[in-house]
Amino acid sequence: MKLFKFKNLAMMGAMSVAGLGLVGAGAHAVFTSSTASTQTITAGTPDVVMSSPSASIWQCDSVANAVANPNDCGNITLTPPPAVNSTFDTTPTYITVTNIGDIPVSEYDMQLSDVTDTTSAGYWLQQEMNVCIYAQYTQGTADNWVVANGPLHVGTALSPSVVLNGPWVSTSATNLAANYAVNGAASQDIYSVDFYAGQNSTVCGDGPSSAGSSTAGHWGAYSTPASLGNEAEGGNVAVTLTMNYQS
Repeated sequence: MKLFKFKNLAMMGAMSVAGLGLVGAGAHAVFTSSTASTQTITAGTPDVVMSSPSASIWQCDSVANAVANPNDCGNITLTPPPAVNSTFDTTPTYITVTNIGDIPVSEYDMQLSDVTDTTSAGYWLQQEMNVCIYAQYTQGTADNWVVANGPLHVGTALSPSVVLNGPWVSTSATNLAANYAVNGAASQDIYSVDFYAGQNSTVCGDGPSSAGSSTAGHWGAYSTPASLGNEAEGGNVAVTLTMNYQS
């Protein structure tokens, strides 16, 4: 889901000029002229696509394919990792967001949600594993900051899970320039996501729980999670990460 908020602006101005002159002795004439200046303002169209090497369809497995197939890549489904042990850290999944619209957009927030299977094992898996969301690159520059790092069930309970445009992060870090075809990497950010239990994430390490001052307190202090218990055996959880934008 992409949330776009933008203002429409229409402007049209007119200017009239009147002149008075004398022609000959005692003769009086009035000359008038009229000019109009018109300016049309068009509201831009934001359009962000996502791509990942782990995308379940080829249309979204690379930036080039996502740009060529924007209708397929507003939302993407990722190929699930293999079954995990009680102590695990999944291979990081890299997700590139690319602005192909004709106006800049700002990454506003992220929302984690999930669906567990109908067994109690799915519930316990959700309760016992952690998630790491990490900013790898913004506008083509290595960024390297922890977006969120903690229990999955905490992230899904928060609304939003993470605020991206708070005062704690520079405006440029969450802005995507317009028109990827022209501006290239300035129109892109790259994030990674991995899930883990029984150890720290190899990407996020031992904290913090969130770099955002507006969300860190809600995630709580970071601690290394315990390994999965027997109650989580055989469970599965489908996790969705939704990014919202505004312009």
